[in-house]
Amino acid sequence: FKYLGQLLRQAAKEGVIRNNPMLLFALPKYTKPERAFLSAGELKKLWKLLNKPMDESMRSTLVYFLLACYSGLRHSDWQTFNPYTMYKDNLLRLRAYKNDRDIVIPVGPSLKKLILLTKKVDPALSNQKCNGYLKAIGAMAGLDKKITCHTARHTAGNLFASNGLNISIVAKLLAITESTAQVYFHLSGANITKQASVLKGV
Repeated sequence: FKYLGQLLRQAAKEGVIRNNPMLLFALPKYTKPERAFLSAGELKKLWKLLNKPMDESMRSTLVYFLLACYSGLRHSDWQTFNPYTMYKDNLLRLRAYKNDRDIVIPVGPSLKKLILLTKKVDPALSNQKCNGYLKAIGAMAGLDKKITCHTARHTAGNLFASNGLNISIVAKLLAITESTAQVYFHLSGANITKQASVLKGV
């Protein structure tokens, strides 16, 4: 509705339409959706699922979802992911599909295991299909929250912030602006914990 309102206002301004029908409606106030992310305990539940038998498409979706939880990759980057060319010398290097920014991510043990697993599963499916499988995966793992492809990115942002990375580094790892990255410090409590640590000596 917000976008439609902008479109119709511009159309009225340019004389394409005589009256803006949106002026007749009282639009509800826009509220940003809750940014869901997974805790360490919830991630463990998903890791355990990797040992269970499942449909190949579902396994592929789980592997790529977990990969994104530790790297912050967008779904568009799942589909172009190539472990043979993007992983070298314990670094993951790629160019973000959405905004064409270069990303370099140091690879720890969890991320390394997932990169190697991508060599054994089918390529990532479409966003819509992955989200369908993630609904089933969440139920199988006993998660009490809805997970989507984008949940993985929020999980990575929270993981980065809560492990002490500064906002500039988090923004570079996720290929976003520092103002956008700020939300992960709020969600994780990382900014509060860091600033309030001075109270230990009071």
